[in-house]
Formats: sequence, structure tokens, C-alpha cells
Amino acid sequence: AFVSMQAESKARVAERTLELADANARLEFEMAERQRAEAALRESAMRFRLLAENSTDIILRLTPDGVPRYVSPASAFVLGYAPEELIGQSIYDRIHADDLEALQQSPLPSIPQPAPRLFTFRVRHKAGHYVWIEASAQFLVDPQSSQTVEIQASVRDITTRKQVEAALE
Repeated sequence: AFVSMQAESKARVAERTLELADANARLEFEMAERQRAEAALRESAMRFRLLAENSTDIILRLTPDGVPRYVSPASAFVLGYAPEELIGQSIYDRIHADDLEALQQSPLPSIPQPAPRLFTFRVRHKAGHYVWIEASAQFLVDPQSSQTVEIQASVRDITTRKQVEAALE
């Protein structure tokens, strides 16, 4: 009976050892997958940062009411403001009064739009003059609430183009 109990015990230990080895192999695989996903995420963030930091266009992430959460370094070149001077400040405070009303009356989409919307308006430069800009804005909407949760925009200085158009008229 003792020999039988020993054999049975060894069989249970062997079975449990196989189960643990299998569980360990699954954990190692999951850890490797997570490390690959984290590396891909770091690389993606690095690519975005390089793109945003080296773009001549301003790249923005805004709250639905027009307050920047992120502003790329191009803001210093285009508008004279360092990104940190714009983050947390309403963009509407710097928009030309003649353009502000039209912008505020422009309906925000309540459902996701497949393509960005274009807006053209003047923004006050830090030096006091106005710069014509063209903003390509994508409105990100929460599918459950149908509310805009963020606006992502790319802003380009089109002052020279506007001056040429005015000269041709």
C-alpha cells in the first residue's frame, strides 16, 4: 500500500509539474507579447513626437471647447508663442473678432466625420499682428455619448497666400 501511495504521489507531482510548466510557458509568451506591444507603442509615440516636433505646421490636441492640451513647437515659428504659453488657454481669445463669430457659429459635428474639416481665420501673433491660418480639424466623438471628446488639428500659416490673392484681386 505504501509503494502504491508513493507511486500515486509521484504521479500527482509529475502532473502538477507539467501543469506549472505549461502555465509558466503561457506567462512567458504573454510577457513577451506585452513587451513587443510596449516596444511598438514606444516607437509609435517616438514617431509622433518626431513628426510633431519637426513639422512646420502647428499640431494641436484641443478640448471640445477649444483649449489646447498639446501644442507642437511650430507654434513659436508661426504665432510667436512657445507651446506652454498656449496650453490651457482658449484659442478663441486669439482669433480675430471678424472671424470669431463665424467660427463659433460653425456647427460642430455630432457624429464622427470621415474627413477633417477645414477652417480659415486670422489669429493674433504674439507680436500683435494677425496671421492667416488654415486649420484642418478632426473631431473625435465618443460613440456611446455622441459627444465630441477631443479636436485634433493641423494648423498652417497661409498669410502669404492670402496676400497674393488680395494683390491679384
